[in-house]
Amino acid sequence: MFRKKSRVQSNPPPAPPTAEEIIEDLETFHIPKKLPVRTRQIEDKSNLEEWWNMFETFLQDLSDMKTTKTTLNGYKISLESSQLEIETLGKNIENDIEENLEKTKSVLS
Repeated sequence: MFRKKSRVQSNPPPAPPTAEEIIEDLETFHIPKKLPVRTRQIEDKSNLEEWWNMFETFLQDLSDMKTTKTTLNGYKISLESSQLEIETLGKNIENDIEENLEKTKSVLS
């Protein structure tokens, strides 16, 4: 049950790239520009009703984003508390194991 595991032999790591390969990569490297996901444009700039609808939509989107941010912050706090609880339980298990090992050693001695 508590046997040592045999060492797993793995292949040696690959050789690092040469200077020429690095320079070639730098020359061919390209970062594509991100396109906007959603844009709003008013067709007729004199149409106040269309502008107002677009403004109300913006306010609703902003409200939705704030709600999403609040929800995500709640999830983050929950995750952090769960992580702390798991770490505490892990330490308790380690302490129990050490105590049991000491008891076993004292019984066998």
